[in-house]
Amino acid sequence: MESYIFQYKNISIKIIEFLKDDKIQEAEELINERENILEYINKLYKSGATINENDKNELKQIDLEIYNIIYHKKKEVKFSIENLRKEKQANLIYRKKFENIFFMNKKV
Repeated sequence: MESYIFQYKNISIKIIEFLKDDKIQEAEELINERENILEYINKLYKSGATINENDKNELKQIDLEIYNIIYHKKKEVKFSIENLRKEKQANLIYRKKFENIFFMNKKV
């Protein structure tokens, strides 16, 4: 059980590093591997194995950190998409105004 918890911690730390470096593809691969280890830990736990209280707290803290990083990345992406949408709308408006001024000058 301890070796699986150790693997889980190490993979989680690597995931955090990849997420901070915006290496989403690598993080996703490790997340799948991490889920497999977590399923195995869960099976062992259900069969009667125990988890040290310190390990439980450490795992919760790591999971919370991963959640927070993903949450903030989602907010950044959402903000970027919103800014891009606003920028496109502004460009359309300014282009129309420019075209109107250009054609008015041509007529004069």
